[in-house]
Amino acid sequence: MEEVQFHFGAAHADAVHVGQDDEAPVRARELVGPDAIVGRSTHAPAQAEEAERDPDVDYLAAGPVHATPTKPGSATLPFFGVVPEVVDENGRAVPRNSGGKLVIRKPWPGMLRGLW
Repeated sequence: MEEVQFHFGAAHADAVHVGQDDEAPVRARELVGPDAIVGRSTHAPAQAEEAERDPDVDYLAAGPVHATPTKPGSATLPFFGVVPEVVDENGRAVPRNSGGKLVIRKPWPGMLRGLW
């Protein structure tokens, strides 16, 4: 978190994103102040529920949807209600393992996070 303090606290950041292996969002809030946006990574419904209840979290991110070299072995099913799809350049779904562009067909419930 010292790295976050150096990069975000000193730079007067508008926002910071806190991963599951980082310190608690309350610590990020202390560093960036009450007006900054604090986000939280979630990888399971229980983590999302915890982030939803945390008063220091302004938004949550769910993922990863697919395997990524930066987080080996971490790809899981998408957050409940989110429907990802891989499509070709014309927006048509492609067969599994054939490559393409990742799109989110149905972003619910993340699209309403923070709206009243």
